[in-house]
Amino acid sequence: MDEKCREKASIFNKCSITQNIKDSRKCGQKIPKYEPQKAYKMMRLSGVAYSNNAQKFLTKAFGSSESFQSVTQVFKACPSKAFCSGFTAVLHTSKAVVVAFRGSENFKQVTKGILVTLSSATMKLSPGGKVQAYFKNAFDLVWPELKPKMYQLIERYPNYKIWVTGHSLGAALASIASTIIAFERKADRHRIELYTFGQPRVGDYSYAKKHDELVKASWRVVHRLDIVVHMPSCKEVFKGTGCIGLGFFPYHHGTEIFYKEEVMTIDSTYKTCLGLPHNEDLRCSNDIFNWAQCLTKIFGDCITDHKIYFGQSIGGWWRTA
Repeated sequence: MDEKCREKASIFNKCSITQNIKDSRKCGQKIPKYEPQKAYKMMRLSGVAYSNNAQKFLTKAFGSSESFQSVTQVFKACPSKAFCSGFTAVLHTSKAVVVAFRGSENFKQVTKGILVTLSSATMKLSPGGKVQAYFKNAFDLVWPELKPKMYQLIERYPNYKIWVTGHSLGAALASIASTIIAFERKADRHRIELYTFGQPRVGDYSYAKKHDELVKASWRVVHRLDIVVHMPSCKEVFKGTGCIGLGFFPYHHGTEIFYKEEVMTIDSTYKTCLGLPHNEDLRCSNDIFNWAQCLTKIFGDCITDHKIYFGQSIGGWWRTA
C-alpha cells in the first residue's frame, strides 16, 4: 500500500494480506495505485461494450485523443432474451491491450442473474475457488472467441498494459477473464489491470483470495448506493456485522474504490477501502447507514447509481453519442 518493506510481522504494516510482497527480492517493486483518469477511460470502454459496433463507438468515445486498432467484437445469446458480448482492441496512445465485456442489457437480465446465483450451485474455476454459475456460463459463451485474439495481441505488444473492464454483468465476466489471463501466464501478471463498475460478488472466498493473489491491480469502483454490488448476499453472523469468508458463500475480491457523492465526477473524492473485513470494508459501500437506504423510498436511487458512473449512463451514452 505504501511501497515500503518491513520486517515480517511488523506492527507498522498497514497492508492487507494480499498486498504484502512475500519475496524480499521484490522489495522496491512499484505497488499499483488506483488512477481516476484511467478509471474514466475504462468506464468509457465498458460503455462501448454495450454497443453493437465497438469500432464505431470507440471513435466516438475517444475521438482523436486515442489511436486504436485490431477491434474484435463477439455477440452471443444469453438468458432473458439478451446478449452477452465483449470486444478486444489495442489503444496505442494509452499503450494498452483491452478486453471489455458488456453488462446487463436490462434490469430483467440483472434480476434473473441474481436469482440464478442465489438458487444454483457454484462452478469451479481452474485457478481456484468457485464462481457463480450464471456468470461462468455467460463467460464460457463469449471468452472462447475472444481469447485467441486477446492472447495474440498480448504477445504482439509485450510492453503494453493489459486492461480488463466491464460494468454489472460485464464486471463479473471481466473479473473471471483477468483471473484466467493471470493464471495461464500469458503475460507478466503486473501488466494486468482490472477496473470494474457496479460489480456483483463473482465467487466464493477461495476465488476472492486466488484472484487477489493473481491480479494485484484490481479495482472495484462503486458509486454511492449502487445496489448490485451487494448481490448476491454474503454470509454474516448478524445483518450489518460484516461479511464472513465461509464455504461457498459469495465474497468480494479486489480493492473497493468508493465514491460517496451523489454526483460522481473524475474530480470527486473517493475512498480506497482497505478496512475490515478484508475486501468487504464496513466503512465503504457496506456501511449499514449506506446500503440500508435502499430499503426505503429511495430504492430508485440505488438503481440509478448502478447505471450512472462518472456522470454518464454506462449502458446508454453511446446511443446518443
